[in-house]
Amino acid sequence: MYQSNKDPVINGSAGGRLRLERIPIPRTTVLPEEDRPLASPLPQIERIIFVGLTHEINRVTVIEKSGTRRPVEFTQDPDNITADKRYFGLLRSGVLVVRQPLLDVAYDWELHLVTGTENKADL
Repeated sequence: MYQSNKDPVINGSAGGRLRLERIPIPRTTVLPEEDRPLASPLPQIERIIFVGLTHEINRVTVIEKSGTRRPVEFTQDPDNITADKRYFGLLRSGVLVVRQPLLDVAYDWELHLVTGTENKADL
């Protein structure tokens, strides 16, 4: 789920958040326990690509379920996106690539994009 909003923690700077919330396994109504040991490592998200952004992004932050925040590496309007042409053609502007955010697919997290501008309607 992506939502565009102001972050109250940093005095209302405009930005957006990409949020993953755990859901029950198909055909069940119960969430798996977070603390149980798993037989194999959980898959992690390697890359997130946003297309069509119109403002420069100043910072990308991961907000974990515990409230811990950490910055993540990102590239806006990358020069070398030939491997990604199959996703968005020859588009070069408005592309944001977040690489190796180390996000587990089984746990809740948010990815916060900070633009530093108050006009966030087109994020």
